[in-house]
Amino acid sequence: MPREIVFKVRRDGGIETELSGFPGEECISEAEKLQRLLAGLGLKLELADFALKPPEMIAAELGREERRAAGRSGPREV
Repeated sequence: MPREIVFKVRRDGGIETELSGFPGEECISEAEKLQRLLAGLGLKLELADFALKPPEMIAAELGREERRAAGRSGPREV
């Protein structure tokens, strides 16, 4: 699964960040790196509301990516 970071800007100006494709708790260290990187640009990213995805959500994401990969490399089902 490719690694992906998605930012969503809410109407109230708040920002939600979603990390996908990072195994285990690696997403936490990547989020901290991102926080430091953005701080260097004068942007503040709060990790206070950080939550790991439940295993079922991760499994669903992996399943979608596997289906996409199979569609690119294998024969198409009709």
